[in-house]
Amino acid sequence: QAKQGSARLHGAPHCLAPGAAAAMGSGASKRKPWERSFHLTSNVEDDRGERYLQVFPVWTIAITRNQRQLAAATSDNRINLWCLVTQSLLIPLVGHSDTVWKLAYSPDDLYLASASSDGTVRLWEVGTGMPVMTMPRHHANWVVSLAWSPDGTRFATGTLAVWNAESCMLDIRLMGHIGAINCCAVSPANEELIATGGEDHTVRLWDLADIDPGSVEAKKSREKAAGLNLAHYSLKGHTGGVTAVRFLGDGRLIASCSKDCEVRLWIPNLSNPTLCAKFPAHEAWVRDLQWTTDQKMLYTAASDGMIFAWEVPKKYHASPWQLEKALAYPERRQPVDRFLWDAASAVEAAYRVKDAVAEARNAG
Repeated sequence: QAKQGSARLHGAPHCLAPGAAAAMGSGASKRKPWERSFHLTSNVEDDRGERYLQVFPVWTIAITRNQRQLAAATSDNRINLWCLVTQSLLIPLVGHSDTVWKLAYSPDDLYLASASSDGTVRLWEVGTGMPVMTMPRHHANWVVSLAWSPDGTRFATGTLAVWNAESCMLDIRLMGHIGAINCCAVSPANEELIATGGEDHTVRLWDLADIDPGSVEAKKSREKAAGLNLAHYSLKGHTGGVTAVRFLGDGRLIASCSKDCEVRLWIPNLSNPTLCAKFPAHEAWVRDLQWTTDQKMLYTAASDGMIFAWEVPKKYHASPWQLEKALAYPERRQPVDRFLWDAASAVEAAYRVKDAVAEARNAG
């Protein structure tokens, strides 16, 4: 099954840059697909508001499931919490001593986890911005990624390595990218479908159904650092390293962003994946992107210090029943989840008792 190939644009509209004028004689003006809606930034403006005196590149962003809050990690080692209802800055979270590379809200939107080059993972309370805990330091170097665990059975890291989450054993190691893999994502519609983005400017689609973890090939891949060159699709078009890939909530699209300042939208059809749309998103490297739960907005963040909100075409919006299902907070059933939440509550309670004792002593 030969899957190696290049995705091409077949009759899909090429999106105009934000603010581009419509053609003369086109009649009543219509909103274009993937049009920019608004922006957020912590950059410092001059007195006239004509240019930025100081730019704070945004490394990563995260959005709550309820779509009310966005967290952004910037180059000053801060995490800015933004209200998406009023589009205003709520509070900066300060504590990391080096670059924050990854942010992730807990599945119930109560906590925000952050991973940093200072070797720590920190937990913050979303409602107040208060620090809850700093995880015990088990990393000798940078912590560049993290994820809260849904009820999944496998997860992917690195080369591409696919792990069995129940046994903690390596299932298979895959190769294909030329150079480093920068990002990966698992389809919410098909757990066997994985997308990766690399420094070789490509997005690649892997179908894990093509390989049995118990096969001889899978066993050999686990023994080799390079891994197995499993047949896969190579989606070409970016002219810079791919920095993030994200599946739409229902899996119908993949969004990819790159150092070429562009965002590309792909249809991840395993029979014939194609390019759906593309547009220039920023004036600098696009570092991260996130879909909203209702699938109506796509947020991008870049080294220019800007966070842009892009309107998703209506045909990709979540249906009412999809949205109701997506907004439902998961039950805490996993032992790891219970331990994490109980530990967080205990530490938070300990902090409050400590503060109360300190206040009592000062009063006495």
